[in-house]
Amino acid sequence: MKTPIALGMGTICMWWLGPGGVEAQGCEPDGEVQFLCGPVSPEDLAPVPESPWVIVSSMVDQGQLYVADTRDHTSTVVFPTETSRPR
Repeated sequence: MKTPIALGMGTICMWWLGPGGVEAQGCEPDGEVQFLCGPVSPEDLAPVPESPWVIVSSMVDQGQLYVADTRDHTSTVVFPTETSRPR
């Protein structure tokens, strides 16, 4: 189970640290490199133990939290939601 998490973390890091200004068209793989589309300016990555999920934080606008699936390289915004309100 650690291999998918490591693969997912490596994929996210390669995407995050990639050359500036270069973006994959349509998030299609480039050879053996897989891209994770969705998170904008990811800052922190936290793998969820014994699962294919990685929590990704972003500080664009008010900040966002995503969950990324290392199996299919997709992500979903989990915060803020339509009902979230600032305190």
